[in-house]
Amino acid sequence: MTEKDKMTKCNICRVEEQRDQLLSPCNCTNGRSLVHFECVRTLIKQLGSDQCPQCHTTYTNDLIIHKRSGRFERFFHQSEKGSVYAQFEFLFFVMFYLSYFGQFHSRLAYQKGWVSAAVLITIFNFVYLVVHTTLFIIYLGTIIIAFIKWRKINFDYDVQRAMNVQHTTEYSGDKQTINISN
Repeated sequence: MTEKDKMTKCNICRVEEQRDQLLSPCNCTNGRSLVHFECVRTLIKQLGSDQCPQCHTTYTNDLIIHKRSGRFERFFHQSEKGSVYAQFEFLFFVMFYLSYFGQFHSRLAYQKGWVSAAVLITIFNFVYLVVHTTLFIIYLGTIIIAFIKWRKINFDYDVQRAMNVQHTTEYSGDKQTINISN
């Protein structure tokens, strides 16, 4: 077997590599399943799926895949709904700051002797805080419900290479058969 026969391309990054450096984690035929470990790992994380996009079988050969529900920080920072909630969080921060500003002016009016103005500012600020706190509780409830729904369909994948895997490549005519023995 010549040196050129030992070389093949990774089906994901298309970089030529020796056959023994590539994995065959799915059921694709004619060498289309040969990929680098890092390439298939990146593909699984980007697609959010542990299935081959070509043959639609679950990656099992040579890989150990741990699938778990999506984490909150990924929901909050990377999903479309999460980014909307992040903008609302900034709005609530500004609203709390305005409430503090109102309390400051109430104290200032009281010190200047404008008692009726201080009472009006305090009443307005109290109503404002009640409405704001109610909206914030509703906001927290909706973000928790949205995260629970999002978590059911979005997963995080931890992909590891299976240990003690030995590749034996056999050739018969134009067909390539890869046997994996543990």
